[in-house]
Amino acid sequence: MKLYYSEFEAAGAMYYIASTEKGLAFVGSPDRAIVELKQFYRGADFAEDNLLNVKAARQIREYLEGRREEFDLPVDTSKGTPFQQKIWNTLKKIPYGTAIDYAGLAKLAGEPEAIRATSNAVARNPILFVLPCHRVILKNGGIGKYRAGSELKEKLLKMEGFIKD
Repeated sequence: MKLYYSEFEAAGAMYYIASTEKGLAFVGSPDRAIVELKQFYRGADFAEDNLLNVKAARQIREYLEGRREEFDLPVDTSKGTPFQQKIWNTLKKIPYGTAIDYAGLAKLAGEPEAIRATSNAVARNPILFVLPCHRVILKNGGIGKYRAGSELKEKLLKMEGFIKD
């Protein structure tokens, strides 16, 4: 697999993103080194390409600055299993400013009995923000874990208006 990566600044942090010829395949955690990308895509061929990622970087920056609620980007989820791809694509159905628990997401994906597998798929989501796994919360209403840190997850849910101050 060939991945074209770039680094950009948004909301006071540096991010790595990567795309294939099919679409955006990775959005990294804030201020994490390129090693995070290389861990997700072990054995891939990497090339720096800022031009290919301009649109994605712009839209992610706008989102993180509170100026965008939806993304208009092709994504490449081919790294995942068919089940993971199904869950990752279902994440796009969770509207801005709302949240759903893992059981609700499993049901929305047509897999109501696969709650644990759904949770595992969400944890392996390679495309932060664009596939909004931060909108998946615990059944008891707690925000739960997040690859980019629970603090950022809470900040995003507040920015979107789901968590009120």
